Amino acid sequence: VTPTNMDAHIYIADADGRILVSNRRVDAEKLQSQVSDILFRISDNQYTARYTDVFGVTVAGKAETLAPTDWYALAEVSLEDLTIESRRNITIFFLIVVFFSVLIFYTFYSFNYNLIRPLTTFRIAITELSNGNYATRIHIDASNELALLADVVNKMAASIETQTTEIVSRLKRTITDLDRSAKTLMKRDEELSRANDRLLTLDHAKSEF
Repeated sequence: VTPTNMDAHIYIADADGRILVSNRRVDAEKLQSQVSDILFRISDNQYTARYTDVFGVTVAGKAETLAPTDWYALAEVSLEDLTIESRRNITIFFLIVVFFSVLIFYTFYSFNYNLIRPLTTFRIAITELSNGNYATRIHIDASNELALLADVVNKMAASIETQTTEIVSRLKRTITDLDRSAKTLMKRDEELSRANDRLLTLDHAKSEF
């Protein structure tokens, strides 16, 4: 079977080299010796042979015996056509390779962009939150479920940060009040100590009197 865009010469010849059927107009008697010589060279060859055909063109040809007769079926395609076809196939193969390479690169980039990088960002952010840094926020550029999860985590962190800030403020106010109360108690204790000293002095003076 030859590609439809190739101008192949397909014909049947007998053992003496006489062309019986051909897809081209040929002079069977005139070309008999050339065909006989071609059959002699390629009839026992299992592979496609390279030679000059009856039209003087370098071709790749193959001969098959048509049992039970002694006829041969020959198919010949010019090497120029084969070269063009090979180049076209190589070009198609190269384009396919480029396409799949781009597809693989895009898949890897998409996988990294939509999954690997967001998960890494999540891991770092969760570590910061677990260390008490509630101002940490997760920023994900991808538009997928991880972005929605990041929004939920950010809202939770903001809520915890607000509550923590309020608790810290209350604790600071409580500590300030306790410090003020302690200073007041210390001042009153000093005043009581001085009053007690005066009472002792008066009591001693009373005793002496």
